[in-house]
Parts: sequence; structure tokens; C-alpha cells
Amino acid sequence: MEAEKDEILQKLPSNELYEEFNSENNYISNSICKEADYIKCVDQGACFKLCKKVERNFKSLYEMGSSKKNYDRCSHFKYWVYKAIKNLFKPNSEDGYVKNVTDIFINLRSTLSETYRIHNCNYFFIEKSLNELNEKIKQKYLY
Repeated sequence: MEAEKDEILQKLPSNELYEEFNSENNYISNSICKEADYIKCVDQGACFKLCKKVERNFKSLYEMGSSKKNYDRCSHFKYWVYKAIKNLFKPNSEDGYVKNVTDIFINLRSTLSETYRIHNCNYFFIEKSLNELNEKIKQKYLY
């Protein structure tokens, strides 16, 4: 079922955005991301790489300014973040570990919001659990 959804999504115009969000190119040279900040991550390298992607993509939202296109891009950005963070975990990851990692990305979001003065495109968590991440990803399919 998940593979079928992904196949359908790959045919949508918004798929180009997700490919851009996932790109390994054009990281910010004076990045605020520091590998040491991700010591609590099991895969520290993956968390660090995601930080750099989130930062680059957030900065690109800032550079676009406010427009209908930016609003749509913001929505896709948030759903991309939820899925990318979820992909850092195994299905049986403990809630304490999930909370620790999501807290790190919440701190990143706060720093980026202050740096770029974008306060209307924030991803957020309440439970900080895999269940919450799964629910947020399901919302994407409804969007």
C-alpha cells in the first residue's frame, strides 16, 4: 500500500519539490549545523545531513518571500520534514529516543525562524512520538 502511494505521488507536480528538498547539493557554506549537536542520534551523520537540508530549504523559503507559491512550498516543506525525521528511526524506536531527536530538530526550527524571520512555516510536535510522525505524514496525503 505504501509503495502504491509513493508511486502515485512521484507522478504529481509537487514531486519535483520533494526531490529538491532531498537534494544533496547546495548546502549553506557557513551552516549553523554542527555534527556535535547530533550526538544523541544513533546515525549522527544522517541527522547532521538532515539538519543541513532543513537549513538550506528553510533559507530558500525566506528567499522566495511571501506569495501563494511560497505558501504551497511551505506546506510541502513541513510534510517533507516530518517524513525525513521519521526516516531517522526504526519502527521499534523508543519514545524517549524519538523525543530527544525531535527536540533537536525543534531547536533547529527555532534558530532558523529567528535567523530568517519566518514564523509562519514551522513544523511542530506535541507528543514527539513515532505515532505523531506517522499521523502527520498521513495528513500529507489529504493535503
